[in-house]
Amino acid sequence: MKRTTAGILAVLLTISLAGCGRDKVSVVPTETNRGAEEQQVASTTNKDTAKLYINLGGEPEYLDPLLAKSTEEKTLVANSFVGLYTYNAKGTLVTAIAADEAEVSEDGCKYTIHLKETKWSNGDPLLAEDFVYSWNRAISLEEAGVDTGCFAPIARAEDGSLLVEATDNLTLEITLTGPCPYFTSLLAKPAYAPVHKASVMAANPAGNTPGAWTWEAGFVCNGAYQLAQWQHDEFMSYDRNPNFYDAANVTMPGLYVMVNADAADAYTAYNGGDLDFADELPEDVMDELVTDEEYHRTGALSVSYLMFSPTASLFAEMEPKQAADYRQAISRLIQRKAFTSHMMGANGEVATNWMLPGLGDGNGGIYESTNKAIYRSKDVMGLLEPYGFVFTEQEDHSYTCEPALEIPVLVPENAEKQALVELLQQQAAQVGITLTPEVVDEGTYAARVESGAYTMTFGEMSASYDDAASMILPLLGESEEEVALATEITTTTDPTVRLARLHDAEALIWNQYRYLPLYVTSDGYLLKSNISGVYTLGGGEKLYFYATKKDEG
Repeated sequence: MKRTTAGILAVLLTISLAGCGRDKVSVVPTETNRGAEEQQVASTTNKDTAKLYINLGGEPEYLDPLLAKSTEEKTLVANSFVGLYTYNAKGTLVTAIAADEAEVSEDGCKYTIHLKETKWSNGDPLLAEDFVYSWNRAISLEEAGVDTGCFAPIARAEDGSLLVEATDNLTLEITLTGPCPYFTSLLAKPAYAPVHKASVMAANPAGNTPGAWTWEAGFVCNGAYQLAQWQHDEFMSYDRNPNFYDAANVTMPGLYVMVNADAADAYTAYNGGDLDFADELPEDVMDELVTDEEYHRTGALSVSYLMFSPTASLFAEMEPKQAADYRQAISRLIQRKAFTSHMMGANGEVATNWMLPGLGDGNGGIYESTNKAIYRSKDVMGLLEPYGFVFTEQEDHSYTCEPALEIPVLVPENAEKQALVELLQQQAAQVGITLTPEVVDEGTYAARVESGAYTMTFGEMSASYDDAASMILPLLGESEEEVALATEITTTTDPTVRLARLHDAEALIWNQYRYLPLYVTSDGYLLKSNISGVYTLGGGEKLYFYATKKDEG
């Protein structure tokens, strides 16, 4: 089992968002294929109603709420830990360990939260001080590469600690740097879940293995399930935690997790009745699964797009409008359905916006965007001709472009991304534009993306909290206008002004055409027809504890 003692910093292959990972913390709907004209023969049903048998891929490296990185790790964390708030099956933010809604000061900068009387899985009382310790532990790991961006709204003391105080055993007082209308949605994120101080300290006396306390079965938690048995690289068995705050409503007594990264093995086990749930599926059966009544897809999890570097040499000598016109020309030649079908299948969702739908507007409503990317190849020529380009139609109705326009595309050594570049090359060639791929190893790719040393490449973005600002602020640059917009969005106490500035910022980003949406990502998985009540959080994490399993034998 691979462990790291110092290098916790994750390699980022896509745009990094402030906010403890890239999860959009809201529940997304699940789509099924029931009602399709063609149905597959039902697979064998597992008859053990006391456990849900699932496969989430290979051996998890971290089950610490702060350190979990992959969706599979975060799924296990979400079933073993819970914070002050959570999301229910309808996607509504609700209190969890919090006894009631937070009391917010008139200026929006102080939150007082009262806790329910709950216990850790080992019977210790769960106190307000546990949250103070856990959140400051996160801050202490910043230098080790732990993403603590979601704690940014909380003010700091002179010593760098968070201004969070346990005024008594069941009361927390939190001081923010400024108004933060989405703060309670941050409190539902895994990083805000409490951890058991004595367990953490006992397993990591030297301070160089912060996740060691979760490396074996039996670690103390406060969520619906406790890990009872862990046969590394084989299986994990979870039992219901009687001290979970909502234990009376947990309908699934336990979980059995098959630890196997081989998608073919998981698919065989699922069809044979050894698994109830599988989300590691072989590529060669995906076309068949589209019409299978047991195949489901989550709703939108993130948006994949093309992005241009703000420091690319291609645009260095251009006026801002010319650079934007070049980028808009690329946007207009993209036939997004081809990308979507290649990556997400025939039923995939085309992305015409780099923002996910349904995000909050910070004023109790849903943010409405009016921007939309379109395909119109004729516009490509109209956008570029003012800059001296001449397009000549050929017999096959494609065009040549003079002088030659060549745009380099940075690509990692990744078959999927390279296939996308080939699609893009074919589309660009129709109007005489040449896209030249530059393939580099993934380490070099990550470093160059982070430093901006590319002209065009691929990115992916999800909402790191349930507010439109989570997908607007990270894309703002460093110009005086952009900094001013970001400042007003994050400091104003007037929700009407904040919403207006969000729209101003979105329009500014769109007019730059640095981010060109391609397709919406979602997660496909198999779930037996005798099971209901599994739901998916916005980051792709599955919650199993309210599931029911019928005995159909």
